Amino acid sequence: MLQRSFRLDSASPVADSESIVSKAIRDGAIDATLDHANGWMVPKETGDIYSTNRPQTAFDTRIAFSLNLHNEAVCALRFPPNSHKEKESAGKRRERQQQEQELAKHIAEEDDDDF
Repeated sequence: MLQRSFRLDSASPVADSESIVSKAIRDGAIDATLDHANGWMVPKETGDIYSTNRPQTAFDTRIAFSLNLHNEAVCALRFPPNSHKEKESAGKRRERQQQEQELAKHIAEEDDDDF
């Protein structure tokens, strides 16, 4: 089957197929062994990975990494100083305080009217 798929028309197509499969096994693309005597590949049995806690552990590791990266980024933020804001002059401060007092008196008078 592999010989037809890869169009191996050489004198020893079995040897060519074995070399292709052995390279895939060596690279980690296939989890198997080669049976050279019979000329076939024997896949390794893999258990049900989802019945273990390995996926959860891997997911927890990724989440922890992401949260740590976020926290480090937040800590590294630099905010400009408040020097760009204008300081309130004494006259403006008096005017603002007077407006606040008038507003407080107005609210107190409305509260007295309600009773």
